[in-house]
Amino acid sequence: MICPIHRNAQKSKRALALIDHKRSYTYQELDERIVFVQENLRRSGVNSGMRVAILAKNSLEYIVLILALW
Repeated sequence: MICPIHRNAQKSKRALALIDHKRSYTYQELDERIVFVQENLRRSGVNSGMRVAILAKNSLEYIVLILALW
């Protein structure tokens, strides 16, 4: 399954995807960040179907973590 974020990153690379009071991500930046987190999780031994706890403040990074695990 292709993630909707990845699909939007291919169509609208520079469109804003996430915004908070400190920073923002375009769809391309968000997609790159999600892939980076997914690769790090895989290298750490996390595989599909495994449960992962998230400890993070409400922020753009929290959203990135949730999307990376989706």
